Amino acid sequence: MKRLFGVAIFVICVVGLVTLVTHTVDAQNATHIHYLPQHYIFTPIGGIKEGAMPSINNFGEIVYEKYVAEGTNNIISTVRDVIPTTIMPEFPNINDSGEIVYQEGHLGGGWAVMSTVRGYVAFGSKPAISNTGEIVYENTQLLPRLLISTTRGTLISDPDVNSIGFIPDVNDSGEVVYISWDSARIRQIFSTVRGQITFFPAGIYVNPGSPRINNSGEIIYVAYDESDFRHLFSTVHGQITALNSFPYPPHVGPWTGEEEVGYYFTGVGYYPDINDKGQIVINVSLAEGPYWDSGSQRWYANGEMRMYLGEPAIEVEIDIKPGIFPNEINKSSKADIPVAIFGTSDFDTTTVELMSITLAGDHIRLKGSGVPKALFEDLNGDGFLDILVSFTAGKLNLTKSDTHAILEGQTHNGSWFIGEDTVIVRGKVK
Repeated sequence: MKRLFGVAIFVICVVGLVTLVTHTVDAQNATHIHYLPQHYIFTPIGGIKEGAMPSINNFGEIVYEKYVAEGTNNIISTVRDVIPTTIMPEFPNINDSGEIVYQEGHLGGGWAVMSTVRGYVAFGSKPAISNTGEIVYENTQLLPRLLISTTRGTLISDPDVNSIGFIPDVNDSGEVVYISWDSARIRQIFSTVRGQITFFPAGIYVNPGSPRINNSGEIIYVAYDESDFRHLFSTVHGQITALNSFPYPPHVGPWTGEEEVGYYFTGVGYYPDINDKGQIVINVSLAEGPYWDSGSQRWYANGEMRMYLGEPAIEVEIDIKPGIFPNEINKSSKADIPVAIFGTSDFDTTTVELMSITLAGDHIRLKGSGVPKALFEDLNGDGFLDILVSFTAGKLNLTKSDTHAILEGQTHNGSWFIGEDTVIVRGKVK
């Protein structure tokens, strides 16, 4: 990175950026998790064990299923709290009208598609609903296996008893995405409009599933990467999550008992969702352990789920300790760490909510009056107003192995922004 401050030139390489996440085993109370390359900020939806299978509409209302007791679930809304349903609702999906479709056990056996507005819809499972009110669902309990629309009838008929489709989703244009085998019997993502979407080669276990589509045509889905972990992918952004996307150390393979007891990342769960703003809701699969089972004489871990909301963030240019390079941070010091946040034609710094700004987990430094310590000025002479803010060196959540620090914040309208710069960490680190 090169700087010429005063008549500043700020050069930043976006490719291969390193995300700062300090992996700790006790991360249940973590708030924001960052993954800068794809410009998303992930925030937990409730705590661990809160629920699973979230769905989100364009107003930001999130619904999900929550285990209550043996054989009993509730559907919970972040806006309306508990949604009145029957005893075991599963796989909720919501549209902008607030109508929720879900599956439940059918009295005659199998599954039924239900709606909070229409009641019983059809014999089937895994429904999705568009803003036009069209519901698509699968009926895979009999042969042939069917992909059905409430407005267009049967969309696909699959006589293969070993088929692995469909888990469908639909947007307002009527485009339906689903999983199926290609001609080589490799699991892929398909669209009723665009045909085959993914083209994973044979011999690579990616197992893509649970595709979701928004009205811009962006499709997200979960698949295994080369590290043998499930992650979230997008047809627009590529791979969205990675091993450093969440504050849990990854775990693969058998437990040895040498691991510290805590929560471990095992992959992104199936059934994500995306709205037209690009907001994403996902399940993260966790393992809690290891614990010793004296009966089986082995170490084991309990499986858990945690839901996250991923929000697109504007990438901004920042300069830690402007005019100084390299950026040494002395963790033993209480000194100010100034940071310049640069405005551009696409980023108006006057819209920034100053109290929302953090650097490596530390909040913006305040004056004695409780007002944020910030200076608005064109620092690099490009004609755009910049902000100079301060943080406390000793409060930054950095270790000596960290080479980058991440700044994040929000604008007055709630939009996120994110930026990073290189650091060298010195001094005593707890």
